Amino acid sequence: MRHRLAILVAAATFFLIFAGGMVTSTGTGLSDPGWPTFAGEYVPTLAGITFYEHGHRTIAGAVGMLTVALALALWRWEPRPWVRKLGFAAVIAVVVQAVLGGVTVHLKLPIYVSVSHAGLAQVFCALVTAIAVVTSPSWRRAGPALVLPEASPGRVTLRALTLATVVALYAQVLIGAVLRHKGAGLAIPDFPLSYGQVIPELRILRIEPAIRIAYIHRVLGVVVAALAMATAVVALRRHGRERAIARPALLLAALALAQVSLGAATVLTIRDPHVASAHVVGGAALLATSVALALRVRRHLRWPDAALRAARGPLGPRLRGYVELTKPRIAFLALVATAAGFHLGAPGAVDAAVLVQTLLGTALVGGGASALNQWLERATDARMARTAGRPLPTGRLVPGEALAFGIGLAVAGVAHLAAHVNLVAAAIALATLASYVLVYTPLKRRTSLATVVGAVPGALPPVIGWAAAAGEVQAGAWALFAIVFLWQLPHFLAIAWIYRDDYAGAGFPTLPAIDSDGSVAARQIALGCLALLPASLAPTLLGVAGPLYFLGAFALGLGFLGLGLALALARSRPLARRLFVGSVLYLPALLALMTLDKLP
Repeated sequence: MRHRLAILVAAATFFLIFAGGMVTSTGTGLSDPGWPTFAGEYVPTLAGITFYEHGHRTIAGAVGMLTVALALALWRWEPRPWVRKLGFAAVIAVVVQAVLGGVTVHLKLPIYVSVSHAGLAQVFCALVTAIAVVTSPSWRRAGPALVLPEASPGRVTLRALTLATVVALYAQVLIGAVLRHKGAGLAIPDFPLSYGQVIPELRILRIEPAIRIAYIHRVLGVVVAALAMATAVVALRRHGRERAIARPALLLAALALAQVSLGAATVLTIRDPHVASAHVVGGAALLATSVALALRVRRHLRWPDAALRAARGPLGPRLRGYVELTKPRIAFLALVATAAGFHLGAPGAVDAAVLVQTLLGTALVGGGASALNQWLERATDARMARTAGRPLPTGRLVPGEALAFGIGLAVAGVAHLAAHVNLVAAAIALATLASYVLVYTPLKRRTSLATVVGAVPGALPPVIGWAAAAGEVQAGAWALFAIVFLWQLPHFLAIAWIYRDDYAGAGFPTLPAIDSDGSVAARQIALGCLALLPASLAPTLLGVAGPLYFLGAFALGLGFLGLGLALALARSRPLARRLFVGSVLYLPALLALMTLDKLP
């Protein structure tokens, strides 16, 4: 009974989402400005201009009552406490959703409330779908889950892919909600091209936020559809004989194709309300199916016992694990550099609101890159004393969670910069992410030149800040890039010197680890510090900073050079530690001087 009731609630929820889509598509959201009554009455009139709004509210009331009935049925007949909690969560969600609906009406459709209302509707739909899945007879009949060995690529990839697909689909759904509630559904009136081009003119994307959001939604739609298809293909190739996995995988692939087609039809029919609403329901169906597939994979392909126990451990250590995945100390230094770049690139007074949006987007991208880096290096991290305490080697988090978390943060960060800052900053952030995760991280295990390659993404945060403020990358931004790039060479080599045995044991060919007597590493450190000194003076020569900065940068550069030369001559671990500490103090001090002595 509880399974059938859950299916009924899920079906009613899809119908409710369609009705809500019709309200938005027909622009009748304020046809009845009263709430919770219907035009002052308690019985709705399903006719005239209020037809869609009153119908939406009526269906919402029915879904609310069905949800309460489902929660009571679970409380009465469901033996598993966690499933009963899902029913309770569904009731809370439907109550909050009703309140948000009322607030939306009373505040005259503010976009932040409307998008929250739409986003919570998708969460509720996925939640009741999950209840339907876990109360199904096939779920209860399933035998012991197949435990795959730790080294199995199939286990890691499929679980990670399903989680990443859920996160990516929900991000795309939220962007679609922003698009609808901004009334930007036809901001790009042609398809498959955009204003006759694959990429619209940069000038148009800069000055027209609606076009920018519409273009982001299109591009991410293709990416997310491809991810869903890839997930389905992997599931079918590796576990196609498992009907519980094969069915949602096939449905996911079919829905991904249908959703792209509906998106195209929405534009080609000039946003016909029924087609646009079907597109909204298609997004909900995709998200719900991805949740169902993720649950089935979790049910049938289980982690080894040690990892499973760790994943189900106390919430506190797991939350700290997610925070540690973002490498907060490195992120803080990157945000300082981003803020400095923004301040120096601003043509006039600093726009605090845009600065906050820039820092938020950059933090999300940086956190996602760090999480993905740790996911890729989880095996080698476990072999190093310096990194063995990270969340993945200790088992506080499992690889799939880290991958989904990293992808979610990265996608959200790039999308946030593109939507709320500008496309130049978003493109640089995307380049930072790609070069760090896809180039630098694999190279670390192959060559000592990875230190130089890794300095490129590490030097881009101030360029992101400059581009966010100025809308373009100017000579001053490249001067900041050069300073941070050259600073990283002695900084990272000092770290590698301190942990040279650790790196050697884990198979990382860092220069101090493969340089037997340390002479080559010492020479590189000295040259890096020496090159940094004139580079740090460039902002004054380019008219970015004044004479006070020039004098301060010269003094700081001499001190840093002295630390580098001391290590190059004596080659000891204490001197390497001293250089490392000096590098951590040097960069913030230099950036602070630059911002304080900025020239108008």
